Amino acid sequence: MKKEVIGLGLLGLGTVGTGVVQVLQDNAHEIERKVGAALKIKKALVHNTGKKRPGMEDLELVTDIDAIISDPDIDIVIELMGGTEPAKEYMMKAISNRKICGDGEFTKKCNTWIEEKTGTSKALLTTSCTQALEMAALLTDIEP
Repeated sequence: MKKEVIGLGLLGLGTVGTGVVQVLQDNAHEIERKVGAALKIKKALVHNTGKKRPGMEDLELVTDIDAIISDPDIDIVIELMGGTEPAKEYMMKAISNRKICGDGEFTKKCNTWIEEKTGTSKALLTTSCTQALEMAALLTDIEP
């Protein structure tokens, strides 16, 4: 049975997380058309639920990873925290709880969408800023 809504759980709402929310909000109709289902952010993990986040007042903010991992309406967990820990621990929990994360079908669709929208010949999504920097260093032959 095809899902009408794909539930997302975000781990982090800093600079990168806020940008992801904005892209998802600004392109919701186009993403739904291409993916065949609406993407809805169900919950976001943050340090401080009281912090003002303009344009994100409707997001459910939580401070406990288990609120995201155990939510049956969340299909995909997206790590946007940066750093190794606790991000790695949280993603291992997500994977063991059968939450989709990583370089799968939707990543490929996102790559194609970005390529079409920007006119670039190749878009490569990474799972972290560190991976993006490492990829850039490899592609430009930067060595230690």
